[in-house]
Amino acid sequence: MNYDSIRPTAAKGTVRTLSQQEELPLLRDHLLRLDRTSRHDRFHGFIDDSFIRRYAERCANDGTVIIAYFEDGVVRGAAELHPPEQSPNAQPEIAFSVERSVRRARASAARCSAS
Repeated sequence: MNYDSIRPTAAKGTVRTLSQQEELPLLRDHLLRLDRTSRHDRFHGFIDDSFIRRYAERCANDGTVIIAYFEDGVVRGAAELHPPEQSPNAQPEIAFSVERSVRRARASAARCSAS
């Protein structure tokens, strides 16, 4: 399955893979929009804006694959596929984040249809 192309979903938006460097601001801005509870759930603790900026920069440079859910050109949800060499136990990792405004509705339906 080719995730590099934009595909319409049953949801209002589209799902596609972000390019590493060129689209770094899209992931960063999405993560910065997460509310306090969502940040805690995603990162397992309180995370400030400076951490998110560094984290997004690292993702753009370490081989992480980011599959994003877009609405009106804005990333509202993301699945991050981290390569095994980035993990302390040499296992690949996956992380999800969905903005509260699309949670339990559009983004969840799009994420499921992308699999």
